Amino acid sequence: MVLTFRQENADGCARRFATVTLPRNKEVIADAWIEFVGEPGLPLPANLDGLVIFVLFFCMTRGGRLLVEGPMSASMLRSLRHFQQAWTRLKPKRCRFVEIVPASFADAPPADDRAIVAFSGGIDSTFLALQHTLDDLGTARYPLTDLMFVHGLDIPLEQSEAFAKAMERSREFVESTSLRLRTVRTNVRKLDVPSWEAVHGAVIGGLLHQFSHEFSLGMIASTNTYENLRLDLGSSPIVDPLLGSKSFSIVHDGAAYRRVDKVRRVAANPLATKSARVCWQGSNWSRNCGVCDKCVQTQLDFLAVGKPNPECFDRPLDLRLIKKISPTSPTRLRGYEYLLEVSKDRQTEPWRVALEKRLRQLRFKRGYQAMRNGLADILGSD
Repeated sequence: MVLTFRQENADGCARRFATVTLPRNKEVIADAWIEFVGEPGLPLPANLDGLVIFVLFFCMTRGGRLLVEGPMSASMLRSLRHFQQAWTRLKPKRCRFVEIVPASFADAPPADDRAIVAFSGGIDSTFLALQHTLDDLGTARYPLTDLMFVHGLDIPLEQSEAFAKAMERSREFVESTSLRLRTVRTNVRKLDVPSWEAVHGAVIGGLLHQFSHEFSLGMIASTNTYENLRLDLGSSPIVDPLLGSKSFSIVHDGAAYRRVDKVRRVAANPLATKSARVCWQGSNWSRNCGVCDKCVQTQLDFLAVGKPNPECFDRPLDLRLIKKISPTSPTRLRGYEYLLEVSKDRQTEPWRVALEKRLRQLRFKRGYQAMRNGLADILGSD
């Protein structure tokens, strides 16, 4: 495989292309692009580190050699060796090791000691924005100055109006933090990759690298806590830092806080509460549907911290939805169990009674299934 790069400027935007071809017949097998809205003067990248990360999972579905027609940093090559080793273990059926061969080597010049964070308007990235702008963290605070809002990840490219509304939804909160909002568009989700759940961390890391001429740090907000990690989720404090280089570090931040702890901080800020957008399953991409698993979980989080009917939802939680909760992984189940732990002073509230009953049912179901599986293993061993 061969990776080529080009950059074009048009309509007040800069657009970078990462094109992957087969060397024998020049067949284009991937043509991914990143558009920087309102930034026509974007300088050419010092190296292609970020673009290699951007398409790496696509290349790993094939394996083999990737010839990069441009420079990379030696530190990035070392990091990506470890990154690939991790994913070929985590997803051995879909991920194969790729030998990356750049045309030359070049480190990016040192950038200012500033940070940019990937921002979606969700609880995780909103919490991170609050922590590193308004909270008193002392020397632990990162020098966060900018937010990267991406169209083409959770909101499809075709949904331009929905993305515009999502941006407007976040506007007041963003302005209150004095952070600069950088808007990016990309078609990366059209690539054939193992699964979006597995690759999103690398895609976000590759996008953050596009700003390495301005920043020394790119930040990714955590999803799970250190004691409740899912390494195959695509983003974690173990694999995300492997996307960094000598001149541009990737920081996975917030894994010391459970989701309900983050919601407690968001709930203390009216603008953050009003703007929070957590839903990706509803028919309206710019709003929270209130009925999907993510929406139900978030409404329960707000209830647990004593904030019923938060402004980010159009209506109060329908308690009947609690009966339908079905966590897709043990980490999700533990998240609900923690809600019971932090809301012991609310034992008689209807939502908590319903949640406790549902979790008892789920524990019994999982225990029964584990017993059946154990018996099958025993009987099958004969």
